[in-house]
Amino acid sequence: MKSIMNNVSSFLSRKGVQKILLYLAVTLFFGLVYILNILFPLQADDWGYSFIVDAANNSTVRVHSIFDIFVSQYNHYFEWGGRSVVHFIAQFLLFIDIRIAKLLNSFVYIGLFFMIYAIINKGKKPNAGLFIFLNIIMWLIQPAFSIVILWLTGSANYLWGALLLILFIYPYYLFFLKKSSNDPFFKSILFLLAGVICGWTNENSSLAMIALLIILMGYLKYQKIKLPNWVIW
Repeated sequence: MKSIMNNVSSFLSRKGVQKILLYLAVTLFFGLVYILNILFPLQADDWGYSFIVDAANNSTVRVHSIFDIFVSQYNHYFEWGGRSVVHFIAQFLLFIDIRIAKLLNSFVYIGLFFMIYAIINKGKKPNAGLFIFLNIIMWLIQPAFSIVILWLTGSANYLWGALLLILFIYPYYLFFLKKSSNDPFFKSILFLLAGVICGWTNENSSLAMIALLIILMGYLKYQKIKLPNWVIW
């Protein structure tokens, strides 16, 4: 029996097998979260953000175009709050076909957890067990799973916002590992604009991102590592 278990363990640990198992795990969790997305109804703020935000004039005009969302978020910024990027995403999801919105939401869920997995497992062979573990932990200990993952307005604020932030942080993580990076001028402009967008998601996560990057840059300077312009911009 011990010999059989060792053979099974050896087989499952092979790089090719782990890669296949990882693809299967991604497919499984995508399917599960998509089913939950389909079953979860529109509610609460979803109804309000289906309309052009204009509290001053008690607007009851539905969002009919991308331009309407820009108008809505302009009003929203002065009347309610400054989470313009994520609320733009929320209104976009509520504007398009709801089935497509639920599909996109499921892809973003998988994208977020694959990025977390990629950071943890960087430079190592595929590890399906790690990806499964991360998802199970999320499902079991997240106190507001439905609000953060399934509710369209909530997911735009937190799930989509988290993916934007982790995508922005990832190049800094790569620089931290390699201590070197190409530094063309357009990359600095790109990171300046991306930084504005990510800082415009929501106040708590963006503040954590800023603190993290300041600590990282301070550590690298302490190590006397030259920072490329894009890192500072």
